[in-house]
Amino acid sequence: MNISSTTAATLLAAPALFAASASAGFTGWTAAMSSDANYIYMDVFAGFDSTADHVLSVLDMNIAAQGTSFYQAPGSMVNRWAPVSYVSSDTSADSFVTIGDTIEEGVRYAGTATSADPSFTNFNTPNATTIPANAGWYSYLPLGPEGDPVALSAIQGKQWFGADSLYGVRVAHLVFTVASVQPGSTVSFAGTTGYRTGSSTDVFFGTDAQIFQVPAPGAIALLGAAGLIGARKRR
Repeated sequence: MNISSTTAATLLAAPALFAASASAGFTGWTAAMSSDANYIYMDVFAGFDSTADHVLSVLDMNIAAQGTSFYQAPGSMVNRWAPVSYVSSDTSADSFVTIGDTIEEGVRYAGTATSADPSFTNFNTPNATTIPANAGWYSYLPLGPEGDPVALSAIQGKQWFGADSLYGVRVAHLVFTVASVQPGSTVSFAGTTGYRTGSSTDVFFGTDAQIFQVPAPGAIALLGAAGLIGARKRR
C-alpha cells in the first residue's frame, strides 16, 4: 500500500500509531443511488458496523466510470473534484469527493475539512471528469465530527449497492447525466480507508473493491414504486 507523505503526516498528527489491520470495523464501500429527470446521483460511503469508528482519510483510490461519465457542474466554484463548503451537498448536480458531512438546517453538505493528497493531481482542476490512479484525500481536522459514521437506515429514498453496512461515512458524491448513461454502465470503486476505532489511538486500514451498476432512471423509479428503495439485505 502506498501512503503519501501528506496522508501520513495528517494521520500522525492525530496523534496515532499505525496498526496493521485488514478491516477491523470497516465493512466495505456502500453506494446509495437516486435520480430525477436529468441526473443520476450516487453517494459512496465507507461502511462500518459501529458508530465507534472514525474516518481520517481514503487512499490508493482507483475510481472509474464505464459506459457513462462523471458530471461536473458549470461554474468556477463547483466544476472540480474539490467540494465547496456549504454549497456541495447530497442533492447537488455535481460530482465531488469528501470526508464525511456537515449538517446545516437539515442539508447534508460535504465535509468542510476535505483536502487532497499530492496523488490527486486534478483535485482543483476545472472540468476534471476522471480521477487519477491511486488518488487520496483526507480531513485536515482529523478529530472533527465530520468523519463519524451515520446510520444508513436514516437515508431514505435510495437504491443501495455494494457492501452491507449499518453505518457509513460519505467519501464521494458522483453524478451522471441521464443522457450519458448507457445500458450496462458501471462505476468501479476500489481503495483503502484509514480510520480510528473506539478510544484507540491506532490507525486501522480497510480495503475493498466494488463495481456499482448505474441503472437507468426508469429502473430506479420502478424499484421505488415497488417499495424496494431503502431496503437493505442484512447478514
